[in-house]
Amino acid sequence: MRHNHIARTVLLAILTVSNTAAAPGVRTASPPAKVPPGYQVPAAKDLKWDRDRVTVKLTSRGFSQGDIVYVEITPRERAIDDAVSCEYRSRPVLLAKYPWGYRGFFGIAPADPPGPGAITVLLATGSRLEKHHLPFTVSTTRFPVLRKTLNVGKYTNQSYLAKPEVSAFIKKCADIKKEIFARATPNAIGARFSHPRDEHYVTSSFWMKRLYQRFTIKKGRRVALAPQNNTHRGIDLRGKEGAPIFAIADGVVAYADTMFYEGNFTVIDHGNRIFSYYMHQSKINVKTGDAVKAGDVIGLVGSTGISTGAHLHVSLVVNGVQVDPLSVLPIRARE
Repeated sequence: MRHNHIARTVLLAILTVSNTAAAPGVRTASPPAKVPPGYQVPAAKDLKWDRDRVTVKLTSRGFSQGDIVYVEITPRERAIDDAVSCEYRSRPVLLAKYPWGYRGFFGIAPADPPGPGAITVLLATGSRLEKHHLPFTVSTTRFPVLRKTLNVGKYTNQSYLAKPEVSAFIKKCADIKKEIFARATPNAIGARFSHPRDEHYVTSSFWMKRLYQRFTIKKGRRVALAPQNNTHRGIDLRGKEGAPIFAIADGVVAYADTMFYEGNFTVIDHGNRIFSYYMHQSKINVKTGDAVKAGDVIGLVGSTGISTGAHLHVSLVVNGVQVDPLSVLPIRARE
């Protein structure tokens, strides 16, 4: 049975174990469920710590700002089998239990400082809490900046956005997303992951800084306003209208309908507060409640919502942290 674990809060003794940083090993990435022709999956980097009572392994594309990190924790004693937890920068790493131990994911946030980082693994037995501080190095990611301002059609017109029926729909959409992303369901992720498209051509990178044009209408005349800053919380992938969109990972469809900014919008709940979402589709091929596997066709590329042409916007969120969705591809999770 898979479930989340939280460290015991009342313990009589605490034993802190000092650990030195592990040197990263580089291995050939296991094949994802699907990748576009000619796309080379980056090699994964592994870190491993062997301690008296536990083995901990981390896997990441690069342990860089904006990367997802996979965690495996293998206890060596049955006495601690039900008292294992983990955290990164005081953020809990939600774990799923397996016969061999535990696994989970965490995100290195784009704003997390580069340099020394660490996860903390806690093992509890009776009145004893053992802490393992396992250090690693967070690499710098240089997120791009788009210098020109973008015209996004009617979404540029602030008078249009202020219309009561439009602002009411915007609020309704925001409330739906807030409720979805607050859910905590059991782990649904399998061993492999999929590229979300059958063609790899990034048109807008993860965490790119952009400027949106803005104007309002006064006395029938268009009046320019200061541009609006925007941070791109996913990646945009080129695609012709009607090209297939694939689920990044196993999960359950949490939402499949039209949103104001996102257009035809699908959210997949992968469990343990991990979500992927897919925007601007011309057609949604799934419905809320459907179970999907990595590589399943869930929709078709389009240009609905705030979009300047046919493409897929795809995002990945790990316990509230936005990460580059393609950073998951080198990972092969243990089952």
